[in-house]
Amino acid sequence: MRKTAFITGASGDIGFAIAKKFAQNNFNLLLQYNITDMAEKTTYLKNSYGIDVKTFKCDFSKIEDIEIFAENIIKLQNIFYNSIDVIINNSGMSLYGLFQDVKNEDINRIFNINLKAPIIITKKLLKFMISKKEGNIINISSVWGETGGSCEAVYSATKAGLIGFTKALAKELAPSHIRVNCISPGVINTKMISSFSDSEISALKDEIPMGRLGLPEDIANAAYFLASENAEYITGEVLKVNGGFYL
Repeated sequence: MRKTAFITGASGDIGFAIAKKFAQNNFNLLLQYNITDMAEKTTYLKNSYGIDVKTFKCDFSKIEDIEIFAENIIKLQNIFYNSIDVIINNSGMSLYGLFQDVKNEDINRIFNINLKAPIIITKKLLKFMISKKEGNIINISSVWGETGGSCEAVYSATKAGLIGFTKALAKELAPSHIRVNCISPGVINTKMISSFSDSEISALKDEIPMGRLGLPEDIANAAYFLASENAEYITGEVLKVNGGFYL
């Protein structure tokens, strides 16, 4: 039976690269997005790989919307699929600026999107994995969750929280044969850095031992590896995908 992957933030560069990688490996897809429409990308995935793709729009900045969204995913799973085999919590937002200038509403928003949404969604969907004693959960954190980023204190806090959540849940779910891992991307060439000047990009490359920015596909390859049988004895891991930027 074809497996199913649930991916949040699927309309973004990294999220879509992950969706494409799993589609290439014959997974059905349940994809969450918020701002960017998924119609064209959904058609591409269906036509290119012959899989089933269902998309759902949800604003994770609102806790009540996250709860409703998770319940709808559960209902859909019961109707169409035996279970969700892989959960990939990828959605996120950045928040750049001096800490003392950050507004409380922005703090609430980024915590909801980056940390509370993964926790709530995982909690809702976990029972299906526990009942069949198998599954994979992959959280997308950040290098700043490991080492902290200047002028990104709140963002760093949410991503560090995701790492702690990963490690704790991995211990709890290991007896149920459910693996929980985390990917920590470095500087990835996405729309998030599109506002950087050529000189800023060049300076970033100089800080990376491998001499280039990461690609969304680098994260997608790591995610698929962690979900595969090749990683069946790996859990609670924070996999750095950063070209040597932070070791």
